[in-house]
Amino acid sequence: MNTQHERNTKIREAYFKIINEITRLSRSFSTPQLRTRIEIDHSRNKHAVWQAYEFLTPYLYLQLDAHPDGQACISYSSNEEAIRYLGFNSYTQVIRSIYKHTAGDIDDCLEVFYYTYERYEDALEDIRNETYDFYTQTEEPYQEPA
Repeated sequence: MNTQHERNTKIREAYFKIINEITRLSRSFSTPQLRTRIEIDHSRNKHAVWQAYEFLTPYLYLQLDAHPDGQACISYSSNEEAIRYLGFNSYTQVIRSIYKHTAGDIDDCLEVFYYTYERYEDALEDIRNETYDFYTQTEEPYQEPA
């Protein structure tokens, strides 16, 4: 890749492909809570330094952010308890989608960190209290697995 801008563009595209795939996968989850996601678009936050995005579910936290040098990165953490709720196959599909879309020349953009379910609960509380206008909560409709 030639420039940091091109690389960041590719990382950003990968992030949204991951979100789309996980959203599609979530439609087959039987529990409404597992089909519910929160997305935070910091580009709509006038106080944001970087135009970061966050994607939260009870089983996964995914974030598009940047290092101090401006290099984009995708950070994720999964809730280890999620295997119990999702089942091994669904959980594996979720994790594989992250690595599938970051393979190749951007595979070093991934960072893994410890999942804190409290972040999801805090975001739900912010939505209930209408604290921020750049948080959205969506429940995908159930769809029979193929």
